[in-house]
Amino acid sequence: MQSVNNPYPHLDDGVYASIANGTYKKSQRSNGTPGGCVMVAVGPEGLIGLQDSKLSGETRKERTHVFTPTEMRAFILGVKDGEFDYLVDL
Repeated sequence: MQSVNNPYPHLDDGVYASIANGTYKKSQRSNGTPGGCVMVAVGPEGLIGLQDSKLSGETRKERTHVFTPTEMRAFILGVKDGEFDYLVDL
């Protein structure tokens, strides 16, 4: 597993590396557009990683954002409730 710089002081380096190097899924709504979507993966302890698909592989790994299931649940419910509709032209 490739080593990456862990920006989260509270998160074990091995756990961060596992998430950063994980298997990511891109939304089907991206229509296969390169660089057109955020990618998501589930890592150890149920932590969720988000990466920007338009970045190069190494940069993408070093900029992996990590969230707990509780944090992600709150965000997804907010999206479903329309709290963030102002961010995109629907």
